Amino acid sequence: MIYVSALLAIVLFAVGLWATRLLPAASKAIEISRGAIATMRDPGLSDDEKERATQRASLALMRNFLSIVLRVGVAVLASLIPLFLFDWSGPAPIGQTVAWLESWEAIGLATVAMTGWYFAARKR
Repeated sequence: MIYVSALLAIVLFAVGLWATRLLPAASKAIEISRGAIATMRDPGLSDDEKERATQRASLALMRNFLSIVLRVGVAVLASLIPLFLFDWSGPAPIGQTVAWLESWEAIGLATVAMTGWYFAARKR
């Protein structure tokens, strides 16, 4: 039952990342950064205009960072649900499940599965 609990935790983490739209938020951070770099390189702008644009980009990146942290937090909380349920009901103690999730086998399997899921979802 440890494997079932761990699998559900991994699946709920991935679903949490997808449901909170983490990838678009991360893409937005990259977009903001590229825009700031383009602004800094624009010879047609004065130093004051560049400074204001850079400050706006900095604030946007801070908001985006907070958004990403909150989204990951939601995904982590979702992944904890099966761990606590299986621990509470008895078939899979949380300590043993977390120990397996920390193993290289679990990390490797989760990485391969999530990478495959990502590329499958991109094709759609």
